[in-house]
Amino acid sequence: NGTPARILPPGREFFDASQTRRLSTHRLDLAAVLEIPDSDGDGIPDWWETKFGLDRFAADGTGDLDGDGLDNRTEFRLGSDPTLPDNAPRIAWENTALGEGATEIVTFQVVDADTPPDQLVYTLLEAPVGAEFHLLFGATSPGPDGTFGDRPLRAGDTFTQTQVNAGELALRHQNPEATQIDFRLRLSDGDPGHPPFETTLTVHVHRPSADDGTGAAIWYDAPFEALQSGAATVTRMTDRSGPKPWLDGVSRPFDARAGEAPIDLTNAGPLGQPVLAFNLPGTPLPPAPDGLPAGQFLAPPAADQARVFTEGERTVFAIVKTMADGTHRGQIVSGAHFEVAFTGAENHGRDNQIRFATDNVGTVYGNHEIRDRWTLVTAWEEAGFMTVQLDSAWAGGPHAQRETTDLGSGPLLGGKQHVSFDPEAGRQRMTVEEPFEGMLGEVLVFNRALEDAERERINFQLLSKWFGWVLLDGSEEYRDLDWRVASSPLTLEAYRSEFVPRHGPDRHYILLGGAGHDVLQGGHNDDILVGEAGIDHLTGHGGRDRFVF
Repeated sequence: NGTPARILPPGREFFDASQTRRLSTHRLDLAAVLEIPDSDGDGIPDWWETKFGLDRFAADGTGDLDGDGLDNRTEFRLGSDPTLPDNAPRIAWENTALGEGATEIVTFQVVDADTPPDQLVYTLLEAPVGAEFHLLFGATSPGPDGTFGDRPLRAGDTFTQTQVNAGELALRHQNPEATQIDFRLRLSDGDPGHPPFETTLTVHVHRPSADDGTGAAIWYDAPFEALQSGAATVTRMTDRSGPKPWLDGVSRPFDARAGEAPIDLTNAGPLGQPVLAFNLPGTPLPPAPDGLPAGQFLAPPAADQARVFTEGERTVFAIVKTMADGTHRGQIVSGAHFEVAFTGAENHGRDNQIRFATDNVGTVYGNHEIRDRWTLVTAWEEAGFMTVQLDSAWAGGPHAQRETTDLGSGPLLGGKQHVSFDPEAGRQRMTVEEPFEGMLGEVLVFNRALEDAERERINFQLLSKWFGWVLLDGSEEYRDLDWRVASSPLTLEAYRSEFVPRHGPDRHYILLGGAGHDVLQGGHNDDILVGEAGIDHLTGHGGRDRFVF
């Protein structure tokens, strides 16, 4: 019917349709926002009333079919069965999706008609492997800085529904090799006549790109490399985007090699994560043999260089920190069709800004100096327009400047390569210019413009993974959500006089609404609140908040 739809994870926009896989099947789940009929206007959709034998033409939302004290509208909101009493507790649903490396608030919707939330007690029977539960600001003793931070939850620890409702329960993904997280819970209401509810819940981990070659063109991730190699330097970088089945010949990832100088892995990320250090001042570099470039850079395989970054639209993500003095441009990632770099002296009045240039549109600048601080850089080209974001906020574009850029000969991280033929030596010679002086945590390049929702989801995941932002994701929920974070109820005065002295500054939160009419309340730091299809009420408190509708 022409209604826009989006692909739900773990589905993907592209898949291999080669002759050898002609009998393969592919499941693709779509989400679309449709008008849901409610003939009697009682707040319950017709399909639900039909399913449970209610009258969709009589306003019976306030009725109580099973006599358990929960009216029919509440039963619909909780996801329970209006024909069965709900006096014993059980978990009806949960938002247990998790981005790789991210920290997300976990919510459980409990059905229990006669128990207040502070008496609904969870026991963690089996702790997750590859992730860790925390109660935000729930420590019972102060840390080294004198503040009460988070409390990790181990097997046997308990928490209440009140804490869940307050947005205090968070799950932090730790192992990039863990794509599914399982944990077991017991829920009890303290009534001896009601048996405890026990269940094993599964969390599916979403990666920013597929790892079978159908997502990003390249995906280099310093923490993953550190986990794999355990070494202090890198001479070869794993391309996590996986083999490229659409390539002719051997299907392989675009693993990158270092130049003459290996690249240091150092725990200097925003939260102490492993990162790659390129050409830092004082770094001893070996002399380059005749005809070979010096400096620290990463280059995909020579045989594939023409096919790594294809011509056309593009989306780039990079976690970077420049430490250069601004005398020359510093290339983060470059190729024959585009480059993303820090500005140099030739860009007068634009000190240490992001410069995004392409071969067929022009140039866009980031408009903020970001020297000596970690930043999430997002840049994309789409339909003749170019945009730059810094930490997921607009910084430049969409109208490009008509500037001429001497683009490189092929793909490179940490510099720009030029390949020329040396007639005297009788062979090709590669030189590397505009070396990047700084640190790189992660970079993804897609040879296409991503849909807005997909791009922002990756932005939010990277903000959480690298900078500790906490996600509360209801984007796939159809029920009305009423979500808040731990500091939401506090006034600004109480936050400053009580919360900060005890716990330190509040977290940064990203709250994502769903298809219903949602109420989302942020905390007292810089937050992002995203409304979706319904009539949403978004509330920020302290800080510089961003509201997205």
